[in-house]
Amino acid sequence: MNDLIEQWYNTKKKTYHRTWELKQGGWCWCLFFTDEALTGNYHTGVEDSETLCEKEIKWSIGGELKRRNLL
Repeated sequence: MNDLIEQWYNTKKKTYHRTWELKQGGWCWCLFFTDEALTGNYHTGVEDSETLCEKEIKWSIGGELKRRNLL
């Protein structure tokens, strides 16, 4: 995984993300961008495991950074 994506994933000043287990099975995730350049952007999804949620969160961060030519 790209170091810049990892930085954004681990820095609360850039992103806020959360995963939680659903009662009916599976996992849900959400990602909000807290960086001034991307404020207001968010992504959500449902996956089979917490690990897959983390991968999707990182993939979404990478997608937003690529769209803005930051990656």
